[in-house]
Amino acid sequence: MTDTKGFTPVQNGAIIELDRGARLSLAFVAPDILRLRLAPTGAFVDETTFVVEQTDWPTLSASVAEADDGGALTLESEALRVEVARAPFCPARLCAQFGPPDLRLPY
Repeated sequence: MTDTKGFTPVQNGAIIELDRGARLSLAFVAPDILRLRLAPTGAFVDETTFVVEQTDWPTLSASVAEADDGGALTLESEALRVEVARAPFCPARLCAQFGPPDLRLPY
């Protein structure tokens, strides 16, 4: 586990800065698909994936918000909401909810 050092919102998600220069990209490639990419050295160098073959996704818009206390980052599309705990950061602590915003449960 590690702590996040900061984040940069992008049109379809966010880039999270981790310890030792590592970066994590969370990007919506469809309203109900969130792509996670880890760059241990900070540079995203390979588009190869062993899970989904498609790489030419349309660019979607997503909202990115930081909790008032800085403890979590929330990314949201029209079909999916993902909350990322920032300290300590651990991929196992990603929380996701599917469905329209008015039917989602509070965390």
